[in-house]
Amino acid sequence: MSNRVVKAINNIFKEAGHKVISIKENTINTRKFEERTYTYKIYGDLIVIKNRIGLKVFEKSIQSYQDLNISIIIE
Repeated sequence: MSNRVVKAINNIFKEAGHKVISIKENTINTRKFEERTYTYKIYGDLIVIKNRIGLKVFEKSIQSYQDLNISIIIE
């Protein structure tokens, strides 16, 4: 898994307010209010992330999530 993919996954979930706990070969564990597991596949520059029941949650360009500066405040 390339560093670009890891950075994109972290930024995609950061934008959604999740903290990425771990990234494995085809799974991602995150935490927002509770821990969740997602699967992902890469098609060229496109990353498709699905939830545990197989519904597409995110379909994003890896290149567009390399430099993301977002601040999130949860009250």
